[in-house]
Amino acid sequence: MRLFCTVENGETLEIQAAIQRHPYETRGLLIDALLFCQEEILADTLDTLSVTQSLRQVLAHFSGDQEKHVKSYMLSRRLDTRAQVLPRAGLIASALQIGGPIALLAVFYATHDAHRNIGNRKTLELLLSSVQDQSQQELFRRASQFPVHSSFNSWYNKLLDKDLDTLGVACLLRCLGAEYIPRIIFSRLDSMRKTWGQDGEVQLHPSHITPVVESQEVLQVALQKLETLGFAKTTFDTIRINDRLASCVDNRPEILAWKARAIQLLVHILPIHPVLDQNYAALHEAMLPLLMHVIPYFHEPQVLSVLMQSTAPGPGLHEAAELCIATSYFSHFDWKKKVLNAAGLIVQAYNDIYPHSQTNVVFRVRLALREAHCSMSQNASILDDISSKLTFLRDTAWANAFGADLALFAATQCIQRGDLLSAHYHLSSFTPTFGSSLERVQQTKIVAMRGLVYRFQGDFQKAYETLTSFDDLTTNSTKISSHLGAVMCELGQQDGAIAKSHRWLQLCASTTSKAAVHARLLLANASLIGGLREVLSRQPWSYSSCQDIKAIYQDLSAVDGLDWFVRIAILIGIAITEHVIGNLDHATHAWDAVRSLCEEVRLGPGYTQMMVEFSLAVLKFQQGRAARPTTPQKGIAQQFYFTGFGTIWPDVLCSWLAD
Repeated sequence: MRLFCTVENGETLEIQAAIQRHPYETRGLLIDALLFCQEEILADTLDTLSVTQSLRQVLAHFSGDQEKHVKSYMLSRRLDTRAQVLPRAGLIASALQIGGPIALLAVFYATHDAHRNIGNRKTLELLLSSVQDQSQQELFRRASQFPVHSSFNSWYNKLLDKDLDTLGVACLLRCLGAEYIPRIIFSRLDSMRKTWGQDGEVQLHPSHITPVVESQEVLQVALQKLETLGFAKTTFDTIRINDRLASCVDNRPEILAWKARAIQLLVHILPIHPVLDQNYAALHEAMLPLLMHVIPYFHEPQVLSVLMQSTAPGPGLHEAAELCIATSYFSHFDWKKKVLNAAGLIVQAYNDIYPHSQTNVVFRVRLALREAHCSMSQNASILDDISSKLTFLRDTAWANAFGADLALFAATQCIQRGDLLSAHYHLSSFTPTFGSSLERVQQTKIVAMRGLVYRFQGDFQKAYETLTSFDDLTTNSTKISSHLGAVMCELGQQDGAIAKSHRWLQLCASTTSKAAVHARLLLANASLIGGLREVLSRQPWSYSSCQDIKAIYQDLSAVDGLDWFVRIAILIGIAITEHVIGNLDHATHAWDAVRSLCEEVRLGPGYTQMMVEFSLAVLKFQQGRAARPTTPQKGIAQQFYFTGFGTIWPDVLCSWLAD
């Protein structure tokens, strides 16, 4: 909760700004508010204010170099024999439990030597007799965020220095960055890391990060000590970090090495390929908060230097580059750019030391293709034909397997140009020469992409036969599942597609994940196609059903970071539902929105724009604002990129014109 003031001209100011600009008026308002609270609601308000001032003064004048009483209490949880039995002991214990070390320091020294210090005696008496229990608890919580003297950091670091394992875990947790750290990140260290070897087969690697986290017993003891020091609170599945206390280790000289260990830890526990771990997507999505904190470390030359040391145990630069490429398939476009930029720094750093590394050549090409593919997801304009300028080495099974990525990218560019025959040609250019496992995995991606091309050609039966061989929602890529669902709709199997979308949604951890967005879009598209078939057969389609479908599209339109293809599909869905419902003015605005988005993403003129204009022409005719339009131009090839837009929707429009 935050305080604001509204001045006479209607401007809203935060309380700090209001005090600086209008000190007397703001002070008067605050005094009035405190007195009202004292008289009407909380009778201990002024006493709580007095205690608050005492706690703040103690923290402002805290001298960490000379402090010894609280340090001893933090480690033993006991006061001296006489103090342990006094009521003050309960206050001290409560302050530590609720507000942590900073609140403990404040309460301890604001009530210390109360028999000789009049001010401290007053504070102690107020806490014991006047300030209510709930007010106490809230005050101790707030005290953890009060300003404290700069010597606190060195004082707290001395507590951490008592045990090197505890210090190491503290530094590692700080470098991971998130407030909540899933404990699975440590339990997965017991499992071997899987990579693809140069022979194209799976290789297994032990963790080799640091003994303090590889031993669950040592880790658990360190976490218990950190909990004693207020640094972290652990539950069965998470570790919650006290960010203010964690920041105390930021300037330690060993923190650079721990940043490298944090990278290596994530490299070890996160799979680099869906085939290597059935929890591939769930793990990457769960670790995104940590990755978003760790990835910027690649901009620090000292961290890269640690990872480059050939004598250092654990994953190195190429393994880190693999992680960056893998995680670039998740989250929003800005994240993809950031993580691929980090991968570029890694590959360049490796190249500076080993300029003739053949492995690094493959990484550079893979990175260029991934960057180009991400750019294509945001912009429909045709990129330079970079695929013709890139070549993969084919001397190992590993290198040859990634040659499939080049064929897939070239085919994607052909699809974007509408040159579907050339897409088939490029897909045929990949050959699994060595017969390795990785090459076979890549070959399945080639086959799946061929199924997509069949769909876009309008050969829905062949597309269905091709894509159904991959029909496993637990291992499928989002792309395959969504395209298979679209093909089912085109073949009249919309009920099966609806059932498929419901099963898919049950597997999604988040309603805004990439998989969930595509599952909900499939649900809306399949329901819409079913409704349009009823419209075409002159059967009544309920208004409420159409409204429900429109609501799904509208919810999806609010999701950030979607690629241009999905955004257009969503807006087409909104426009069609508004049109079918009969909200002709809303439908006009919706079709205009589709047209504007096509221009924004630079989708070249063609079938999609022609159908938008034809839909608008039918709308004007239905509104009596224009003559009956002619059917779409025959010279523009029919396209099947958006579900129903090249098949049933034109039939519905023509049926309305025929009435």
